[in-house]
Amino acid sequence: MSRRRRLCGLRVLGPIALECIGCGFDGRPPARVALTEALALATAARARLRLIAILEPTAFGHLTVAPPLDLRTVNASLRSTLQQKLDDAAAELRQVESEPVLLDGDPGERLSEHTQSLDLLVLGSRGNGPLRSLLLGGVSAHLIRTASCPVVVCPADPDADDSPKSKDTADRD
Repeated sequence: MSRRRRLCGLRVLGPIALECIGCGFDGRPPARVALTEALALATAARARLRLIAILEPTAFGHLTVAPPLDLRTVNASLRSTLQQKLDDAAAELRQVESEPVLLDGDPGERLSEHTQSLDLLVLGSRGNGPLRSLLLGGVSAHLIRTASCPVVVCPADPDADDSPKSKDTADRD
């Protein structure tokens, strides 16, 4: 009789042969959920963990943030903030070898390109629901179709909802 165990919702029958696991990361609660699961997988598989953040430049990002005090452009400021979140998250990961990576461009396309060097990609889900995801499109749906490696999408944590609706409701209470 084979010994079965569950790891991050996956039924595992034997040793896991993973060398590099990627985790899409932007610092929001769904990405934190994904990071927790990716860390558990990387620890069990003794794999490296690559935290991947994508900066999608804004249309008017070439303008400065708050002249004359801050001469950085909006995109440079966003890049700096995202890099800091990425570095902080990587510093917390002491159980596994980790590598923070910051890329520019469309999140779905850049993550899909990056999956060629991964054995597994773990993403968080914002929990938008099927209709909203269909209308707005979703990075995870795009990656499930285009990634070069398996993709695990972690369900959204209902207690850590970061949608504008939930924040407005919380402010009124």
